[in-house]
Amino acid sequence: MPAMKFPERINEHARGEKFDNLLVIPITQTGAINGREDAITAMTAGKRILHVGCLDHIPLIDEKIKSGIWFHKILTDSAETCLGIDINQEGIDYVRNSYDVTNIINANLMTGEGCEQFNTQDWDIAIFGEVLEHIDNPVFFLSQFRKFSQGRVKSIIVTVPNAFRRANVLGTFRSRERVNSDHFYWFTPYTLLRVLFQSGWHTRTLEHCQFGKPQGIIGRMKWAVISRWPMLADDLVATADLEAIDSKKPAAEDRGR
Repeated sequence: MPAMKFPERINEHARGEKFDNLLVIPITQTGAINGREDAITAMTAGKRILHVGCLDHIPLIDEKIKSGIWFHKILTDSAETCLGIDINQEGIDYVRNSYDVTNIINANLMTGEGCEQFNTQDWDIAIFGEVLEHIDNPVFFLSQFRKFSQGRVKSIIVTVPNAFRRANVLGTFRSRERVNSDHFYWFTPYTLLRVLFQSGWHTRTLEHCQFGKPQGIIGRMKWAVISRWPMLADDLVATADLEAIDSKKPAAEDRGR
């Protein structure tokens, strides 16, 4: 996997130990760009995983299931155990009744309500796929998950939309922004690194990825260009492990939202 690892001097800034008004972040990723789904599946195959925010809008679920690309089903098939977590009870009932999908629970990671359903056993990885951009305070959210999972989760995978993605760069020349209206944020490699560190997770790797797979000649050409300049990719995929919060610094849940 062509993922990046940041030098310690960058991590020191992300942890808030140092300050630089013009910090330069080296983007060292090389090689062919990976698809986001392929990258996550490779990291979670045969593992015990939590899939946070696993549902989608109901019309999109129908379409993706019929096309065989619903990611929760893909993860369920490849993992040893996969448990989905969502707060959309209507969606949970829909996939249960329509598709006999029973491995999704309703749990609120902000308040802890329902978290006892998954924190009674150990999990290898929790996946937060395209979740943080929908949360008004992602540091608090990940800190709360760390609190309510009670040390039962060894590591996390976080994916977020890349602020420097190709479509955004092209949009600047047209004086346009195209965005999901439910999003609060775009992320850069450094801002994602900082969010993870500040919420008590030690970032291991970060990778630029694309959505889906290249389609046709034009699609393959686009992926080749992005492999050459990975900062133009659609998405950022980070892996992180638990890290003890410095006792001198208040944890995010203590600072409040």
